[in-house]
Amino acid sequence: MNLVEQIDIYRMGTLCGIYSKEELIGFLDKIIVDLDEPPYEIIEASLACNSNLQDALHILKEYFYGNNGDDSTVNKQLLHIISEKYQVNEITLEDSIYYLDQLMNEVNLDNETIATINYLSDGLYLAKQGIYGDVETIKNDFIEFISEY
Repeated sequence: MNLVEQIDIYRMGTLCGIYSKEELIGFLDKIIVDLDEPPYEIIEASLACNSNLQDALHILKEYFYGNNGDDSTVNKQLLHIISEKYQVNEITLEDSIYYLDQLMNEVNLDNETIATINYLSDGLYLAKQGIYGDVETIKNDFIEFISEY
């Protein structure tokens, strides 16, 4: 995975709530320190994060598309990050499905993935409300889905 895609993973991860603003700033600052000549957009985005996060995310989005980043690689990696965070108990089932919902709203996913996320989200809500199904079934279905990544 190249630098452009790594940057977009943090941009999209921040948009979806997977990463905090502080984690994004730390990532951008590390790039600035590690590279002899960091891209100007990275410096600009890092500086903009504290005053206007949306401006910083817009700068990073333009950088990604201006450098021909690969959406599918980024999307798969974001799903993988959700999977990893869930597996190490860093996030709960509810958090994971929330992040999937947010991701679905921000990126272009294939229809099968969208249908699965909708099923998990609706299923968790209905199960927690005692309307239909049970949380354990949704949990097992989530684990089966996310383990692909």
